[in-house]
Amino acid sequence: MEEISIASSSPFFHYSTIACRSYVHTLFGSSRKAGRLGYFSRYPRINNVQLNGICTFPTISIMIIETKIVEKPAFSVIGITETIHIDPSLPPSENAIAKLWGGFVKRIPEIPGLLGWRSFGLMLQNPDNPPGAPFEYTAAAQIYEDGVIPEGMTRIEVPAALYIVLTYRGPLDGIRDAFRHFWGHWSPNNPYEYDGGIRTGKYEFEFYDQRYTRPDDPNSEIDLYFPIRKK
Repeated sequence: MEEISIASSSPFFHYSTIACRSYVHTLFGSSRKAGRLGYFSRYPRINNVQLNGICTFPTISIMIIETKIVEKPAFSVIGITETIHIDPSLPPSENAIAKLWGGFVKRIPEIPGLLGWRSFGLMLQNPDNPPGAPFEYTAAAQIYEDGVIPEGMTRIEVPAALYIVLTYRGPLDGIRDAFRHFWGHWSPNNPYEYDGGIRTGKYEFEFYDQRYTRPDDPNSEIDLYFPIRKK
């Protein structure tokens, strides 16, 4: 069974200093409700001087080429799970998650029953964690049948859910702005709220297929799935 698209659009967003200040204030006002901001950007409570430091940068473009709401059926993956400590000084292409993917990709051929070129970066949020806390991330590949799970890997059953899907196009180091767009713009301006995490058992994830080529390719595409429900 394939996922069912309910609604879609094709926006192109510009991210500016003003927008940044707005989204950061939004996060601080609802951080417990929203949970962790992806795996890149949760800040402790800050003052205006610190806010200026975070949000002072030239206007840049966030290439989100499509936004759609889909009902995705349950699916199975096998992958490697690690507890991630994000170093904010490192870009996404060099951080702990990138290193996890580097090791996992080499072992993908060990996984039986692979379903094409379909890889996932899974996160099961804990909204009670303090800002900046370590979290679990699973680099995984989709399977279509049971088989022997390779040593050091685990099988995860991802439940069916309703998702908002943001399709990001650009180099990997720009992906954090797509996460920021979801939390700071899309979520507060739509009749849905985040429905993922340990309380619901619904995963937030990145989806990689043949559209993703390499970290520095400006034409690479990644789908970001955020589980949602009506407010």
